[in-house]
Amino acid sequence: MKRVILFGTAVMILMFTACSKKLQTTANLKDQLDSINYAFGVANGAAFKSMFAPEDTTKENIEAMLIGFAKGFRNLSEEEISKSEAITAGIQLNHGLKQGFLFGDSAMTVNKDLIYKTVDEMLNGKETVSGFDRLKANEYFFKIYQRRRDSVPLQLTKEIIDSINIAYAVMQGANYAHNLNDTNRAEFIKNFHKGRSMEKSTDRFENLGYTMALGGYQMFSKTGLLNDSTITLRADITLAGINAGALGDTTIFSADAAREYLRAVSEKRRAERNAQLFGAWKKENEDFLAKKAEDPAVKKTSTNSGLLYEVLKEGKGPKPQLNDRVKVHYKGYLINDTVFDSSIERGEPAVFGLTQVIDGWTEGLQLMSVGSKYRFYIPQQLGYGDQQAGEVIKPFSTLIFEVELLGIEKPENVKDMLKRK
Repeated sequence: MKRVILFGTAVMILMFTACSKKLQTTANLKDQLDSINYAFGVANGAAFKSMFAPEDTTKENIEAMLIGFAKGFRNLSEEEISKSEAITAGIQLNHGLKQGFLFGDSAMTVNKDLIYKTVDEMLNGKETVSGFDRLKANEYFFKIYQRRRDSVPLQLTKEIIDSINIAYAVMQGANYAHNLNDTNRAEFIKNFHKGRSMEKSTDRFENLGYTMALGGYQMFSKTGLLNDSTITLRADITLAGINAGALGDTTIFSADAAREYLRAVSEKRRAERNAQLFGAWKKENEDFLAKKAEDPAVKKTSTNSGLLYEVLKEGKGPKPQLNDRVKVHYKGYLINDTVFDSSIERGEPAVFGLTQVIDGWTEGLQLMSVGSKYRFYIPQQLGYGDQQAGEVIKPFSTLIFEVELLGIEKPENVKDMLKRK
């Protein structure tokens, strides 16, 4: 079966209450890697809360899910993974029929026995049931679905409702049976039936936790945490964090503190990585700015922010204020003359608020009078810093803009807005 990664996602939903003595919520954090793993667990465990419906909020369900998560958050065999996927498929089919009708249409009543029988036929190797293969079932199902939304909705007879149930079952069964063969078919069907008949909520939630965990473990044990392969997974530490986040234990990290810690770690590591990768480019840009600062035609701002500018043409109009919107023509390029943006080439001026752009623009445009044309040399700390921006602007890039201030856009008053309406 297709591997399902459900870490951070779920089919059924719930919220959390108190801590269980069975579940470890603290850990001895010996180094930064421990702290990252624990904080990662807390942040994800806390996020589980928003994924579940209030009616499932019981201590027993919560603990069952976390116990299942602990069982699945390890290196599992192919047999264990296949068994879990089959049970989950059965649970999902049964859960999808709980409402009693399909696709939100109360007239499309569920015939559970007919659906179960049809799915079983597909699992046992049939490709067509009652004239429906996967493609024909899909076409029929959505044709009826659309006709139910016509101005004069199609009336559903018992024959049509039965066909809808069969078509639905064929689509589901074909999906489940996609990778079945004579070797794995019997085992899958046995575990599928086990999941389909699973009614006890704690059993279902334990399997849910198990399924979420196995996908998460497979992913993060290979790729590392925070999209960084050097931040290796320490499963026991992460599990303690997940329990703490889900059960609200803030002894080491609150959920907000964990998220802030991970954000700071990610930013620091990204900056360090980019400094190593783009160190030569950073120095080239710094040298360029240092040389420009010595040019008598180039001015510094009174704020000493690092912004440099040349006056190409001085206008006589008013100067924009911080909360104004302006109309400009501009061309943006790098120190190697690579153009990355140009309103002139597009043939249309740009209009924006001074608070909607990078800091270098916000500061520089307030120096200009309407009718002026300036060239700005914007250092990386007033631009995109250590981050890549698009395909052309590398980390630590100086941004050079030739800007002509065409006007200050006046905000509409209430009368003008009402007239348009």
